[in-house]
Amino acid sequence: MNDGGGDYRTSVDRVGLALACGAALAGAAAALLVVLGGEGSARAALLALLIGAIFAALAITAIAGPIWLVLHLSGQRGPAAATASGAVIGFLLMLAADLSGDTQEPWPHMLGGALLAAALAGGIALVMWRVAYRRREG
Repeated sequence: MNDGGGDYRTSVDRVGLALACGAALAGAAAALLVVLGGEGSARAALLALLIGAIFAALAITAIAGPIWLVLHLSGQRGPAAATASGAVIGFLLMLAADLSGDTQEPWPHMLGGALLAAALAGGIALVMWRVAYRRREG
C-alpha cells in the first residue's frame, strides 16, 4: 500500500541528500535548545549544531536506515509512513534514554519529553521524505 496513492521513486543521491538535510535539521534543533537553555554564546550554539548534526547523521543511518529500507522495499513510500516511522523512533529513543538513567523523574514528564521528541523526529522525517522521493512520471 502506498499511502498518498502515488508511486514514489528515489535514488541514491536523493537519499544521501535527505540524510544530510535530516542531520542538519537535528543539529539546528540541538543548537536552538542550547540557545533557549540559557547558554548564550555563539560558540556553544555552533558546537551544538556540529555535534548534533554528526550524531544525528549516525543515528539516522544506524537506526532509521534499516527501518526505511524495510518500508521502502514493502512499498510503504508515502509521507504518512515516513512521518509515523520517524515519530515512533523519536518517541522510543527518548523514552529509552529517560528510563535508562537513575532519574526519579515522574512519568508525565518523561512522556511529555518523548512526545516532543516524536513531534520533532516526525517533522524531520517528513522533510527527509520530501527531499528523497518524487512521484514516478508517466
